[in-house]
Amino acid sequence: MNICPTCRNEYQRLGQHFALGSCDRPELSNYQQSLVQFVVLRGASAQSDESLSRLEVGGSSEDWIQAVSNALGWIANDPFVKQSATDVYDHCRELYPDANFNKDNFETIHAFTTIPHPTFDELNDPTDIDRPEPLTLRWVVQRRGTFVGTVFGSLHVDLRGWDVSGEQFRAMLDRHGIESVEYEGEGDSIDTFTERYHRSDDVVVVPHYDAVDLLDGLDLELSAIAETIERG
Repeated sequence: MNICPTCRNEYQRLGQHFALGSCDRPELSNYQQSLVQFVVLRGASAQSDESLSRLEVGGSSEDWIQAVSNALGWIANDPFVKQSATDVYDHCRELYPDANFNKDNFETIHAFTTIPHPTFDELNDPTDIDRPEPLTLRWVVQRRGTFVGTVFGSLHVDLRGWDVSGEQFRAMLDRHGIESVEYEGEGDSIDTFTERYHRSDDVVVVPHYDAVDLLDGLDLELSAIAETIERG
């Protein structure tokens, strides 16, 4: 059950309540907008629902999916099991019959959908995010960032497996005035105290002083990302 933020009544299907014209869909708050940007960068998929789009957010961590659903508030429907671990295993066996899979390595996929909203017609792909909100950057760095080095070093933001590419994220940082560097091939990019390169294009490297400025701007302590953090 969701509570309508306009009339404050509780509805089993809040999207239907808006569709019937009982209340207008409110604009998303800055917090909701930031979190939507984050899940879109992470890989949320857009789905069309007649005239408006909605998002589906999925992952293997039930706690994480529940937490994001709760944080989005009225815009998010209740989480559900999208695929059991057995179904995921069976699906992979169908796709790759000759592979030797260990069934214990497969996890249940949990998900939730949002209600249809005009925001998702314009924000459903990383290319739609020209300049991410500071909160969005903070969550990306917290979840995918590692500071590589000791006293000096570089911030590595590992976006492998996400929908946003390293090239796209570098452009986003550039619009915030944050410099990044790229590995240009063996022999062309030599590590220094302030620039620790990575061979993958989807691991964005922010050199030391820009990394410090970025972390200061996001109100993040260097110690928070000095070691590998939880991956999602």
